[in-house]
Amino acid sequence: MAINTVVIGIGEADYTAQGLKIQLYPDGVVDIEYTIETNPEKPRINVTLFGSIYSDLIILDQEELPLEYTINTGYITIDTLGSEKAEITYSTSDLTNKTASTWKISLNPPIETVIILPEETTILGLEPVPNTIAMTSSGIILSMPPFPLIITYTLGIIGTKDIAISKINEAEDTIQELREKDVNVTEAEQLLLFSKQAYSEENYLQAEDYAEQAINKAQNTQKKANDASTKINEAAMSILHAEESGRTSNLEEAKTRLDEARNAFNVGFYEEATSKAIEALELANTSKASSGLTIAALILFLIGLSITGLVIFRYRNRGEKEVKKFEEIDLEEILRQNPQLRQDEQEVIEFISKSSGGVFASDLRDKFDLPRSTAWRMINRLEEAEILKTSLIGRETHVKISEKYRRQGNA
Repeated sequence: MAINTVVIGIGEADYTAQGLKIQLYPDGVVDIEYTIETNPEKPRINVTLFGSIYSDLIILDQEELPLEYTINTGYITIDTLGSEKAEITYSTSDLTNKTASTWKISLNPPIETVIILPEETTILGLEPVPNTIAMTSSGIILSMPPFPLIITYTLGIIGTKDIAISKINEAEDTIQELREKDVNVTEAEQLLLFSKQAYSEENYLQAEDYAEQAINKAQNTQKKANDASTKINEAAMSILHAEESGRTSNLEEAKTRLDEARNAFNVGFYEEATSKAIEALELANTSKASSGLTIAALILFLIGLSITGLVIFRYRNRGEKEVKKFEEIDLEEILRQNPQLRQDEQEVIEFISKSSGGVFASDLRDKFDLPRSTAWRMINRLEEAEILKTSLIGRETHVKISEKYRRQGNA
């Protein structure tokens, strides 16, 4: 991961960095508090932040009143006329990345920076040497000098025999479950073999790492298999509908691509299966009816057109109201397909589902008394599970149930 370098933005001479605090969480989300001293005579300044994703961004002046701002590519513009200070707080998820069980954060701070690591963190690498290190009940607190820094760490106690064998057993169970579903887990099996080899050599940290990689590989393979299966089914249905409606052009080629997709799926080439299925789907969707209509077909078409016109005419004359469509949110289906949901997540989903138009993230925080970072992480988890869909309306994050769990009904 490239170091997040602080780029000198337009007007950066108009402010001075005063404080920078970074709080890391176990899921990789980072809360940032960045305080700068501003020139009250300047109407606006441009400030370069850390990361490129700014969630729940709030900027307050010295009297804790909100300041107006605009998000641009690579920096934000703040209206600071009359303000001597700006305290910028936000969350971001693109300062950290994870490889197996190892996390890494990289950035180039302009001033001495306080970094708070999650509880039960084990530091694996630290550059440069910190000014101070404090061990507290809430985690490790580092004071880092204003230089490019890289911190690698893992969560929990690592490198023990018991944890390694626990990870190996988890990997075996995951792989066995997918084998029973006829999912090709060859790559995951190879990683599990490496893990067992490292364990036999008493290299428990390496064994744990390989087992974690095996679990991730198995889960990713399952997702690819599910995606491929979905696309194959969509392509098959699209071909069937095209045949039923007399759209025969491109269908033979579409069927060939569908057969290739099924063959690739059967041997475990899921990405190729998805690609071939998408080609088949596109061919079926763009197929057209033959231009040569028989006289009988033309007569039937005209008769059908006449009947349709008559029905429409009578329908309009009766003055019947147009049937309105509305969307229903299938809460039961959400809970059925996602048994892993916690009780608090279920309550949040139920609250959102009662408003078909969705709610704002601030509504969730107020309703359930959630800290800003906790609410953001929950929303992020549920969006990754394709239960929620977020969007930005003005400066607020809007949350609603995803289209996957919406169905059409008649009013």
